[in-house]
Amino acid sequence: MSNQPEEHERLLGENRSPQRIDNQQRRNNISSSTQNDIDDTFSSIITGILTFTLFVTLIGFLTGAWFVQQQSHRPYIVTLLLLSIVPSIFILYFAYYWRNKASAPVPLIIGCYLIGIFMALPVALVESIVTESLFPERPKGSVAPALTTRETSKIIFSVFCTAFFCVALIEEGAKFLYTWYRKTTSDEFLTSYGIVIVALTCSLGFASLENAAYIFHPSSRLSDAFETALARAIMSVPLHACCGALIGIGFARRRLNERNPNKKVGFVGFILFWPVMIHGLYDVVLMIPDALKHIPAHDHNVLERVGMFVSSVCVVLGCYLAMTFGRNLIKETEGEVARQVKWPSGEALEQASGCA
Repeated sequence: MSNQPEEHERLLGENRSPQRIDNQQRRNNISSSTQNDIDDTFSSIITGILTFTLFVTLIGFLTGAWFVQQQSHRPYIVTLLLLSIVPSIFILYFAYYWRNKASAPVPLIIGCYLIGIFMALPVALVESIVTESLFPERPKGSVAPALTTRETSKIIFSVFCTAFFCVALIEEGAKFLYTWYRKTTSDEFLTSYGIVIVALTCSLGFASLENAAYIFHPSSRLSDAFETALARAIMSVPLHACCGALIGIGFARRRLNERNPNKKVGFVGFILFWPVMIHGLYDVVLMIPDALKHIPAHDHNVLERVGMFVSSVCVVLGCYLAMTFGRNLIKETEGEVARQVKWPSGEALEQASGCA
């Protein structure tokens, strides 16, 4: 008889426990839904701010181009600006947004694109300082005729060093350093392919501003501006894209090796080998004809055609390597998921913006 009240309470507890569980689950669902709403709100705010910054940057391009361009160019400024930006957006859409959006946060990618744009200015300054310091008497397109073989060889050597060490190494080195920094600080928020997208986006932002600088050159004719826009859309933008992708693939492979105790992790600087080689060769074959204007016209035309052919091969080779290595990386890391950022927090703000 003394055990009946205890048994009665136990049965009542068992009858009430499902209800308590349902209430707890309902509270958890409400809390999770509230947290998701907060996440979406803050993500929308950050994305909006970065998109607005990008829009203001583009308006700045338009304003600057309007004041430096000739009167005949001004009706076509919007068209020229689109020609300088659309190729980068096109590549980024198919490489990232179309099928691989989960590899990296969208606000982070917008921030990386802005970083690439802003990076172009200090990189150009460093290139100018290094080039003028190392080669103060390098050829600038107005070489006097009747140069000796030794002087011509000296010009070619100077162009070679300028293309590889003063242009390719500095530009790809800047992308390399930023990708390394972003990979270190945002590693858990990126998949392996997300690292590739970070480097690719930074490179495309760099290419966009570089395109605008060439297309909106004040001394260029309108026909030259459109020809430059078309040529760079076919050649230069894919070149920057594939070099950036190769840098990202190198860092992604390095991260996979770091997580596998059976594989060796090589020197991080080796990641720059292919990007610098491809970019340097592309530049040197295009710079040599401009530096050797003193040679006979027939030989100069042949040299220009050879330069265009070799530069096209460099672009095709770079794109082939980037697409092949990238496809293999996607297959190897299929199913990899990055950690989602928690809002609101200072860490989340820094990770989403893509800026230090």
